[in-house]
Amino acid sequence: MKDETIHFRIEKRLKEKLEDESKKMNLSLSEYINKKLENKSLVVIEEGKQIYYELNKIGNNLNQIARKLNSTNNNLNLQDKVQLNYISEGINKIWQLLNSLK
Repeated sequence: MKDETIHFRIEKRLKEKLEDESKKMNLSLSEYINKKLENKSLVVIEEGKQIYYELNKIGNNLNQIARKLNSTNNNLNLQDKVQLNYISEGINKIWQLLNSLK
């Protein structure tokens, strides 16, 4: 529980650096400093938004394919089913890795 406050002076360049780093992490300045002080690992993925966007597109396409196959009498052979399952599992693993970086 955060029930204490600290007020201190800092050089402008250091404050700007902290603010820039916290923005890259999508954290408030307070959250960023707390994580740094707790020695929690912080990872910046420069293209994170683009990665999430692309994964969403891939996931949507996969869902559309699955819905179409389930709604019609398109019979997939075993190899096709294995490939689709492999792709789906891969995407899920990528999502889990990205979410663990938050």
